[in-house]
Amino acid sequence: MAKEHGNKYKIEGLKKALHAAKANCSEKILKEDLIEKINDANNDIAEYEEDLLDAKQAGKSDKVSKYQKKITAEKLKLEHLKDELGKIN
Repeated sequence: MAKEHGNKYKIEGLKKALHAAKANCSEKILKEDLIEKINDANNDIAEYEEDLLDAKQAGKSDKVSKYQKKITAEKLKLEHLKDELGKIN
């Protein structure tokens, strides 16, 4: 559209953006980012499971419920991240 309308400033801006996207957004970078997020999610799950165990041992049912919800949410997030990684591979 920018070409059709002769908007040379818009054309140059779009070219810069495309160049930056190609230079900074590759499958390798996306994979690395997803792997890092997967590792973070696994670490969070491990921490929540430890907190859950402590809450169970202390008999704090409200905390048990809280950590179970966090673990469930984090596992859903983890599955989503793994699916995204699978799409890239």
